[in-house]
Amino acid sequence: RTGGFFSFRMKVRSGPLILQASYWADERQRLFHILIDGVRIASQTLKPDKPVFFEVDYPIPEALTRDKESVEVRFEPEPGNTAGPVFACRMFAPADTRI
Repeated sequence: RTGGFFSFRMKVRSGPLILQASYWADERQRLFHILIDGVRIASQTLKPDKPVFFEVDYPIPEALTRDKESVEVRFEPEPGNTAGPVFACRMFAPADTRI
């Protein structure tokens, strides 16, 4: 909730990557931000107007993963909100790039 957050580390490689989050939206409206190593990459609003479970892809700027083995992924609520609920996160390379 306000002033709180949750975070975790994920393995990465250099190059373009996408963070995919699976959400549950069948609840009250929420607004939160997604940060990679302290840099905001997206803001997300959840409303009870989507399918109960859905996924969102967030492109990660290459500068945030360059020469790193892992990054901190952090979900931080806007004041008066709660972050999530997040049911899964995964990191992958876009389909048009080679690993």
